[in-house]
Amino acid sequence: MPTLKTCSKCKNDLPIKRFVKSPRYMDGRHPHCAYCRKENRVLWLSSFTLCIRCKAAPHRPSSPYCFDCQRAMDVRKIGPRKVFVDRTNKTMCCKCKVNPRRKYHSYCQLCFNESQISRARKAGSWFNTLTADQRIKARARTRLNMEVKRGNVIRRPCEVCGNPDSEAHHYLGYDKENALKVRWLCKRHHDEAERILKSLLTKQPLLL
Repeated sequence: MPTLKTCSKCKNDLPIKRFVKSPRYMDGRHPHCAYCRKENRVLWLSSFTLCIRCKAAPHRPSSPYCFDCQRAMDVRKIGPRKVFVDRTNKTMCCKCKVNPRRKYHSYCQLCFNESQISRARKAGSWFNTLTADQRIKARARTRLNMEVKRGNVIRRPCEVCGNPDSEAHHYLGYDKENALKVRWLCKRHHDEAERILKSLLTKQPLLL
């Protein structure tokens, strides 16, 4: 099989891959190379402005058909597009069979939350590796960070030195009712407050 072919327009010997496959010719390739075919297409599109199918609307920049004719031809080839029907208020949750589905989902909001939590637990998230005390602290810190992002709690500078880079000190504990009762301290004063609180709880002398 020859590896080169001469273009009938530019008269250059080019690799056979530069010619488009076409069963209309003996060798199975178009006589014009890809570059010449592109030039011919650009010249033809610039010489004619109307669609060759309806001959009423202007054709698209890279196609001899207008938008409506091109879409009609695509629908004829691949069939009409499937339209998604929102059944949020018509069908119920396929898990609990009580609440209506979320929009574009199969579960309601409660079942969706449960499925997400169970999926995270099966995946082995970092929360599962924590102890009971660490989980209480993590919940309190997460709740405080969310309230800060929402603007319900304002992050203030350090109460001792005025450093703007402050941290939240849960001086009353990490219980649910005390999660938002904090003091804003910098890193150094926060560590000192933790040492003092630990010494009071364990009743050990504080080493200065």
